[in-house]
Amino acid sequence: MTDILSRIAAYGRMARRERRKNGLMWFGLVLTISYLAFVLPIVVPRLGELDAMSLNEIGDFLAGLFGPAAFLWLVLGFLQQASELRIQSEELRATREQGALQAEALQKSAALAQTDHVQRRFREGLENLSDALEDFVRTSIATPAGYPDAGKLRQRMAQGDAEAVFRAFADTKAAQQALIVPAADASSDVAAYLDELTELEAFLTQSGAHALLRRLHSDPIAQATGHMKALSAEFSAQS
Repeated sequence: MTDILSRIAAYGRMARRERRKNGLMWFGLVLTISYLAFVLPIVVPRLGELDAMSLNEIGDFLAGLFGPAAFLWLVLGFLQQASELRIQSEELRATREQGALQAEALQKSAALAQTDHVQRRFREGLENLSDALEDFVRTSIATPAGYPDAGKLRQRMAQGDAEAVFRAFADTKAAQQALIVPAADASSDVAAYLDELTELEAFLTQSGAHALLRRLHSDPIAQATGHMKALSAEFSAQS
């Protein structure tokens, strides 16, 4: 849209330039013709006197005859040049303004692209954390009563509840359930969760996405994260 408007403006400037140029030309022609119509009836009857004039007098005669017309076209040429310079100045200013608008649009586009990238990476990271947490619940501990099945959790996440798994973990008090597998087997799910968490935290910190980082560190995600870190410390102490 901006490009179309700039082309229309450039066409308008060209049209104005042509109108001014044609207007000055016609103005000069009208004045020149009027001048010749005035002086020729005076000069033509006296052309026979040129034979008696010296070259210096003939030069003065021609200068006096064509001098006003030459001066007129000199002035018109100056006006035309001034008009061209003024139009060029307007075009340069319009070009600078257009460049500034394009640079601003590019900055906004880059900012939007960066924001979209951060949001997409956060959603992907949240899904990975959800998968690691759900794997831990279903394979490493006695699944608590009331914990939704995988299909219902996926449906809730698809409907916009990105923290469905974490909320189910907190609501059903899954953190209070005992491990039903050896610590070595459960540690893989815990490590997968914490590795993804560390990577996501580093990305959000580097991107300056402080709001998303605060969301990652708030409940219900923080409750599950705290439990996983406690288990990781416990597994490390046992090994």
